[in-house]
Amino acid sequence: MQSMHAQQGFSLIEVMVAVLVLSVGLTGLASFQNYIIQSNNLARDRNAALSLAREQVETVRLQAINNFNAIQTNSTTNSTVYIGASGKTAGTDNAYSSFRVSSSITQPNINTPAGPAPNPDLIQVGVSVEWEDRGDKTGGKTRLPLTATIARPDPAADVLQLTNISTPLALTTPVCPPGNGFCN
Repeated sequence: MQSMHAQQGFSLIEVMVAVLVLSVGLTGLASFQNYIIQSNNLARDRNAALSLAREQVETVRLQAINNFNAIQTNSTTNSTVYIGASGKTAGTDNAYSSFRVSSSITQPNINTPAGPAPNPDLIQVGVSVEWEDRGDKTGGKTRLPLTATIARPDPAADVLQLTNISTPLALTTPVCPPGNGFCN
């Protein structure tokens, strides 16, 4: 004869404790996933901001290669760039990021016996990209500054003069050093 107190399953208390432990773990996992998504959005926006800043600097560098004297120093430009997520409508949450790009071109000073004077052979490009941090619910802005100094190209040096940047440069034959097994 079996005793009446033999356990055949789980008690209601044990099931409730198990459900509680499981729900606490899943809540923690969900909040961690939210943190990962916000970090991914911030990294994407920082990467886009850095690309915009580099593009601005490289545009001025290309102008310097073509005609250094035509670059207007002590000038400032401002623009707004929208980078959108594919398949989303502007104005919806996370559909696009708005970047405000400000750039300035100045001539850095050099020390001379008469005091500081502008260096005619250098220009300094300062770019600042600002955007709204989508993860910050207080409307905080994030700013990425980038500064580059560009020297006047040496006309005696072998400098590639680019005149038409819309046409891609292409090599008709591969350039390989002698004995390189990769080009054979």
